[in-house]
Amino acid sequence: MLDCKRSVRAAFCDSTGIAAFVRGDNRASAAGGWLRLTATGRVARVLQLTGLAEVLRYEEDAADPAAPAGP
Repeated sequence: MLDCKRSVRAAFCDSTGIAAFVRGDNRASAAGGWLRLTATGRVARVLQLTGLAEVLRYEEDAADPAAPAGP
């Protein structure tokens, strides 16, 4: 999972970022895995406009998988 919510550098996403997301998804798929993104603001909007939100199963409010599990 790539968490773009926490990264200050991920406040913007252009065609290079889109290509990186697609490459990451392709590599993960080839290895039997998957890439999931969490993002807000401009990055979330780019994911929606490009259709990557559907391809990468993007969820704006997805839980942080690194967070400790609650009781």
